[in-house]
Amino acid sequence: MKKRNTGALIFLVLGLLILIVSSMAGWKSFLGFSIYSIPLVILGVAILLNKNEDKIERIRHLKIMRKDSREN
Repeated sequence: MKKRNTGALIFLVLGLLILIVSSMAGWKSFLGFSIYSIPLVILGVAILLNKNEDKIERIRHLKIMRKDSREN
């Protein structure tokens, strides 16, 4: 698993865990902790759905491989 996916899953799980625990604690607690948990969930989803970084890594890898093959 890529580091990016691991980080995104950590954000998602942490955000959802905070939401669930705070909802059990009461309404005021839920409102207070949702300020922290909702951005964590949004950030986790955004990281998981970002495919541009994969394309950049693939292009960079191909350039490095071409450069190495030319040198040999």
